[in-house]
Amino acid sequence: MKPVKKINYHTMKTLFFVIAILVVGFSANAQNTRTLVNNYTVVKDALTAGDSKGAAQAIAVFQKNVSAEGNFDQKATLLKSADELAKAGTIDKQRVVFNDLSVALWDVIKHAEKLDVTTYYQYCPMKKAYWVSLTKEIKNPYYGAAMLSCGKTVETK
Repeated sequence: MKPVKKINYHTMKTLFFVIAILVVGFSANAQNTRTLVNNYTVVKDALTAGDSKGAAQAIAVFQKNVSAEGNFDQKATLLKSADELAKAGTIDKQRVVFNDLSVALWDVIKHAEKLDVTTYYQYCPMKKAYWVSLTKEIKNPYYGAAMLSCGKTVETK
């Protein structure tokens, strides 16, 4: 039987520090992703309600938060999609470009190490477009009240 090696105090302290940094990093990543999801949800809810002005205000907040984030793989795509949505002037144009933002955000969510909330990736077969939701219930942002429950959940994380 081999003797057990003892770990000195300095090594143990270093190991603890590295573990703490990893835990804080994962927690920060989850928190930042959650903030983006929350900001996105305000945009989605405004589109669902047919509120073009509210969607424009919400996308401005979303853009600001994405810009403030550190670098991450999907940042450029997410910003490009958010910029296109910000340029869309009417509810119909906003709804057309919303799919690109939704697909980009879902990519961020899928690659997030840990997210403290269940998210649903939902699909509208009539528009062939996706959106992200914090609720399992379908509330279609592409048609609003006209076809509020049209769609299905295709993935959950």
